[in-house]
Amino acid sequence: MTAKAASRRYAADFAERAVFSATRSGTAAGTQEGLATLAAGLAAAEQRRQDVAHRLGIAVPHTLVIGVTSRCNLRCRSCMVRADRARPPAALSYPTLARLLDECAELGIGRVAFVGGEPLLFSGLQRLVASRPGTLFVVFTNGRAVDARFAARWRCAANVAFFVNASAGSSCRPAEAVLARLHRAGLTCGFSATVHAGNAATFASAATYDRLAVSGASFALVLDYLPALAAEDDPLVVPPAPRRRVVAAARAAARRHGLLVICAPEDEDALGGCGIAGRSLIHVDPRGAITPCPFVPLSPLRVGRHSLLDALRSPYFRELRDAAPSWDARPGSCTVRKGGADFLAMAERYGAL
Repeated sequence: MTAKAASRRYAADFAERAVFSATRSGTAAGTQEGLATLAAGLAAAEQRRQDVAHRLGIAVPHTLVIGVTSRCNLRCRSCMVRADRARPPAALSYPTLARLLDECAELGIGRVAFVGGEPLLFSGLQRLVASRPGTLFVVFTNGRAVDARFAARWRCAANVAFFVNASAGSSCRPAEAVLARLHRAGLTCGFSATVHAGNAATFASAATYDRLAVSGASFALVLDYLPALAAEDDPLVVPPAPRRRVVAAARAAARRHGLLVICAPEDEDALGGCGIAGRSLIHVDPRGAITPCPFVPLSPLRVGRHSLLDALRSPYFRELRDAAPSWDARPGSCTVRKGGADFLAMAERYGAL
């Protein structure tokens, strides 16, 4: 199923639907119990989110994205944190992550996505996920740390979904092996791909999606490569015609294999538009910056000095939320990048540069 074929509610709950509709290998009674606990937790969080938003008169997102660590075991040229490699590695501490999850519970944020770097390099990740059975966790991983022991430790965890990066490295073959391993362990899994000029032909091929689906993927997120803010003439940007071929191939695979597939930015309207600055998500990076989005690394707000609620209430986030709909109407692949000079002027005015 594609986002465009789904209802607005279905598409807005992409991760939730992926978990509850995924075909699991050897689903056990314990997993069914875990899914029931997760369903109850998500329902309670959604009610709290709506209550908090109404009481405080602010936007409260349904998802917190956390950059657990900047460390990675690969160096992909299309990585969204590639500009951070010149700096020493950074990671959030376990107490900081636990505190962020406490804040999510208070605000009614029921979904947490772990990104990196490579989040599986953070040793406390499984403990965090297990400690919050009513929260839905999504892990974006290149999968290189997923071996047989990893699969056994996480086996049949009900409240986590893994997005394996099929665009990491020079081939999709490692992702196929990781998906098969996760699927055999009864874990919900799909794949993500950042499509750039160097791999657009791969992701315009039906065979690529067929192999990933057969390996165990139940869902997919097909992203357009985004250049750095204010960058010009990035050779990895995909021209419109090849991008259309990628999107067509992804949607055909969705129909062929019954996959839930989201193409971004093409399906953003079905997801309710750009989720920036609390419209549907908020982001904390490995250095503790509370940013509007994983792809917008500019913010004056910091964990320790500011709470998630402080960020959502801040004039910077409020103005971004107000400006996003008008920027959405401009041509391009990213709301903030379409904002261009207007966004940079805003960021400078709030001390985010």
